[in-house]
Amino acid sequence: MIEDFENTEQNDFTEKDKKSSSALFKMSRWSVFAIITIAASLTIFYIFNVNKVNGLLYEIRQMEKQKKSLNISNELLGTKIADLESAERITGIARKKLGMERPQTPPEIIREK
Repeated sequence: MIEDFENTEQNDFTEKDKKSSSALFKMSRWSVFAIITIAASLTIFYIFNVNKVNGLLYEIRQMEKQKKSLNISNELLGTKIADLESAERITGIARKKLGMERPQTPPEIIREK
């Protein structure tokens, strides 16, 4: 009879242990699922950000190249403007194409009274 009591008591503990371990296993399963889901989400977010940053860096490099090219073009246009505005060039065009000559005497200033 004592053995029956001990067996019954042992069976109660093992059943409780099974229930609690089953509940723990179910809880662990959901915890593991949640952890895997969070880890996957963070990994996807990280990969998305890395791709986005790489794309932005590529655009920045392209824009820097374009800026450098435009600065060079701007400098070339500045020197071209300086050449076109030079007094020697304008004087040469005035003589050759327009037939203008430099006056022999300086111009007189006429003042109104």
